[in-house]
Amino acid sequence: MEWWQNFFDDDMYKILYELYAERRQESTIRQCDFIENVLKPLEHAKILDLACGPGRHSIELAKRGYKVTGFDYSETFLIKAKTFAKEAGVNVRLVQGDMRELPFQNEFDIVINIFTSFGYFQKEEDHLNVLKGIAKSLKLGGNFLLDTINRDWLVRHFQSKHWSEGKDFLLLEESKLDLKHNRSEAKWILLRGNKQKVYRHSLRIFTLRELMDLMSQANLKVLSYYGNFDQKPWNFDNNRTIIVAEKI
Repeated sequence: MEWWQNFFDDDMYKILYELYAERRQESTIRQCDFIENVLKPLEHAKILDLACGPGRHSIELAKRGYKVTGFDYSETFLIKAKTFAKEAGVNVRLVQGDMRELPFQNEFDIVINIFTSFGYFQKEEDHLNVLKGIAKSLKLGGNFLLDTINRDWLVRHFQSKHWSEGKDFLLLEESKLDLKHNRSEAKWILLRGNKQKVYRHSLRIFTLRELMDLMSQANLKVLSYYGNFDQKPWNFDNNRTIIVAEKI
């Protein structure tokens, strides 16, 4: 079993929800504003939120009148997304599956992949296969938005240990960088009362050049790239790599 198949469970949802609660709504609105300002979707455009998690972007975009499909592997997170969409009074189509095997063809005007949900796999060819599936899912001329960690920023600001504290838990993140293979390997230790739970996380971290080359191989033409959702130019001091590409 690969790490991502059991990482996103109910406990992890509660951890992420609490740790990012204060900035979640603000960042979601800012990121969806970016989508509208940069990609300029037409009214009622069809958008695929790839690795949608509990649906924060899917729901916000549906509120803005777009036809949204959320796709994720985690049944736990999709159940949350369904509940939140119902509470928000919007319709979001939710699909469970592996992003290496997207079941769509020429369907979407826009595909988004936000919050470092790319690079999960051990095999290098799998990442290219994901991008090829994204290209297949897009209509000709459709746009893909990728938001991931800036590999160069991470190397310069790397911390091997980081503590986070919630209302009833402590979380210790122990990390290491494998620069030979450009991977970030982490162990997350959740402490709640007298109980301990360990999660493993493994992420392929890409340079901007690597991502641009992969997209070219997948028939995705890079149009622009940014360092954050305020549309600032990309550089080594920004912690995000945000790429906008077009299906050709």
